Amino acid sequence: MTMQFIFLGLDPKTVDRQALVLSERLGIPQISMQRLFSQFMRDRLSEELRTIQQPGALTSQEAVKLAMLEVRLRQPDARQGWILTDFPICVPQAKSLNLFLEYMGYPQVRAIYLTRSHSPELSAIVEYYQTLNCLIPVDVETTAQMTQRSIVEHLQIATYVSCCQQ
Repeated sequence: MTMQFIFLGLDPKTVDRQALVLSERLGIPQISMQRLFSQFMRDRLSEELRTIQQPGALTSQEAVKLAMLEVRLRQPDARQGWILTDFPICVPQAKSLNLFLEYMGYPQVRAIYLTRSHSPELSAIVEYYQTLNCLIPVDVETTAQMTQRSIVEHLQIATYVSCCQQ
């Protein structure tokens, strides 16, 4: 069984820190779209990306990011799961990502929303994942350790629920 999560939140440091801790705990990679995009400009992914892109395909930034993500998710360390940060940041990207993950054969991703209070900037994407019934809201007003404990507790409940629904 693979585990895949999207971390959402306005504070990039908190999102990265919590994603990294969970990544290490579960033994799955944290994939930062921001870092992946930067690496893309200077390493071998650019060559692999050219083999995936078809002539005449859209060259929008979102299409490029999804193609880069495909290359990354096909690497051996991501076979058991992954944690994605810095993407998606809007509903159209989230919809594209869901279609892409469905195409790749992944089950429904869980979105972990790290929040201190209501965030108008993220309300649309939060509502989107709520409608898919895959949003896990986590209050980060506490210490980093308590936040991590809360995330793990939510995931154990979510894992139990998803196992019972099969």
